[in-house]
Amino acid sequence: MRTENEREYFQVGWKKLYVIYSVGEVLENKLHSETHVSGGGGGGGGNISTGPAGHVTGNISPTHFSINSNTYTKSIIWVRKPDGSEEEWKIPGEASVRVGHRLILVSLFDENNKGYKAILVNTSTRKIDVICSAYELATNYSLTLGPDSGWGVLGVLLSVLGIGLGCVMGSAFRSGGLGFTAAFISIAITTIFSLSRNATAKQKIMSTNNERVGQIDGIINRASAKCFEYAGEIWP
Repeated sequence: MRTENEREYFQVGWKKLYVIYSVGEVLENKLHSETHVSGGGGGGGGNISTGPAGHVTGNISPTHFSINSNTYTKSIIWVRKPDGSEEEWKIPGEASVRVGHRLILVSLFDENNKGYKAILVNTSTRKIDVICSAYELATNYSLTLGPDSGWGVLGVLLSVLGIGLGCVMGSAFRSGGLGFTAAFISIAITTIFSLSRNATAKQKIMSTNNERVGQIDGIINRASAKCFEYAGEIWP
């Protein structure tokens, strides 16, 4: 029989990730809701003055206040593990489980033991709930590259280089109006080259992000398939 904490290691980008399977039979499932309220306001200022005859004049602006609320739900599931001990799982949203269902919780961790719950597999109903998507996992582990991942800086440097080169060429060909023409041509060529490099860089970033998200998606898909194999070993 495989142990519930058996680890599988995967290399994604510069991160070494591993999967942990936690198993349990549902003892209790409760839905818990939390409402977070925030607000702010302003106004209420003004001025009042009293004249020589005792007349009071002035104005006060009204106070503006707004309140925002967000409600978050989570399922609090108590399970009995194969060794007989009990454990509490907190799952975002509403989990479709009931007492007696056999669950496997798949979590993804990195080498620093930073982990996220990925999917909840109900082996009794063969239903899989996604807790954290492959894209969210890749983003949480800083595996997705942003548009300013060094390439924007390169574009700025190339543009500055083009302007500098244009100025040098303009000084060298100052007579006869050639200076302006040489500077314009130099800046135009450098700008076109910079735009081309940036477009290529953006395509490379998108390709890299898609590849890493795809890798994590593959890891989670393989893990979900193994859950049903594990279930037969854990609960024969």
